[in-house]
Amino acid sequence: MLAYDPTPEKDWVSLLTLVSHEALQWCWQDGAKLMVFIHKDKLKEADFSELRCDAG
Repeated sequence: MLAYDPTPEKDWVSLLTLVSHEALQWCWQDGAKLMVFIHKDKLKEADFSELRCDAG
């Protein structure tokens, strides 16, 4: 659970969330998550040209 909502704006949805994983040597923001968002309309069109990320 995060202390804030990382969603960029209205009509953006989470596309992918990765948690930090020591065995894989994945570490974002001191052990938090890496989240990738896409606008709903772009997702419907399968257009992945504009994504936004947040690590928190």
